[in-house]
Amino acid sequence: FYKQFFQLAKRRWTDNLRNPLVFWVRAGMFVLLCAMIGSIYWNIGNGQNDIQDRISVLFFTAAFLVFMSIAVIPAFIEDRAVFVRERSNGYYNVSAHVLADAIVSIPAIFVISLVSSLLVVYMVDLSGSFGVFLAALFMSLY
Repeated sequence: FYKQFFQLAKRRWTDNLRNPLVFWVRAGMFVLLCAMIGSIYWNIGNGQNDIQDRISVLFFTAAFLVFMSIAVIPAFIEDRAVFVRERSNGYYNVSAHVLADAIVSIPAIFVISLVSSLLVVYMVDLSGSFGVFLAALFMSLY
């Protein structure tokens, strides 16, 4: 299992380095969307009347960013054919493949979550909640 896992993780890492367009397209979409959300809700207040606006920011950010994960689907479809062929030939376990993909994708998703959180939290002035917002966004994208 470990040998399969490390080999698959190495292959996934190499694929990510050879095809950076998947990351950059996804990162670009997320940055533009977060900049739009931040500009719409620019520096909303902290009063009782602004609670609905804050809830809207959280909802739109979570919903739009999760739905924008669709940019990964073409790469997933391409990788699926390779996975099915190699799995049917008995090259590796499904769990090793899934675990390797999950672990190798953490750095890219964290960078996207960090930049998106920085934009939204500071443009909208969501005071005192950067860490919580980052964790929630990372977990929803992961």
